[in-house]
Amino acid sequence: MGVLKDYKTLTFHLRKGVQFHEGWGELTAEDVKFTIEINARPNSTNLRSSDLRKIASIDIKDRYTVVLNLKET
Repeated sequence: MGVLKDYKTLTFHLRKGVQFHEGWGELTAEDVKFTIEINARPNSTNLRSSDLRKIASIDIKDRYTVVLNLKET
């Protein structure tokens, strides 16, 4: 994980070849983005949904790199 100087940008590099459970295939940055967006919805029952709503945007750099841009530090 990389953090930029302003502490508002987090970059995650996923390990290649990590498999989802039940044979759903390889985990990708798109999967991470989808999961965060679903769990950040206001009607989510996820206990951390309020923390996830602190994310301003999610960028996919490539198949294995996801960048979280935070609203605040």
